[in-house]
Amino acid sequence: MLNAISSAVAIMLTGIVIKFIDDLLDEDELSFNSANYIYCLVCILLACLINLKLTAVLFLACYSFGMMDSIFMILPTNVPSWVEILISIFIAIIAAGLALTIWSYLIIGSVQLIDDLFDQKLDLEEGRKNIAVWLGFERAALLFLIFFYSSLIFQPLLSVLVLSSALIISHGNNGRERNA
Repeated sequence: MLNAISSAVAIMLTGIVIKFIDDLLDEDELSFNSANYIYCLVCILLACLINLKLTAVLFLACYSFGMMDSIFMILPTNVPSWVEILISIFIAIIAAGLALTIWSYLIIGSVQLIDDLFDQKLDLEEGRKNIAVWLGFERAALLFLIFFYSSLIFQPLLSVLVLSSALIISHGNNGRERNA
């Protein structure tokens, strides 16, 4: 029971950091004050102290998914995104093992898909990249189900915790408005 609670806390803290970074990268005008960066660092540090492997694989999976729409873009490291994606996957496998890495990419893929399903109408209006806009609602929903049910095979409790946390964080008062 204590392990589930600590995992839930690590997942929630990691999710808060990922949401902050995602909002930061999506905003044209940055409205974050410098204290938010400190809170972000404290959250990821606490998450790592609670469960380093879980935090690492979830963060690396999000990092990889964040670059998927521009895999040939040259990054500040002077390599294309696809190279950093492969490095992230490799680091995750070394740090946490193959099974946990596969699970993290499945569950983060699920989160990305459900978020895009919720945001489909708004992203279409704003011209943002969105898997549900690109594939269509039905195909994206089917892909979500495949990813999520596959993640349940690896880590049933953690999968539910990650998806629940993502929905709470993403659709809380500080999330962008949804028209879906």
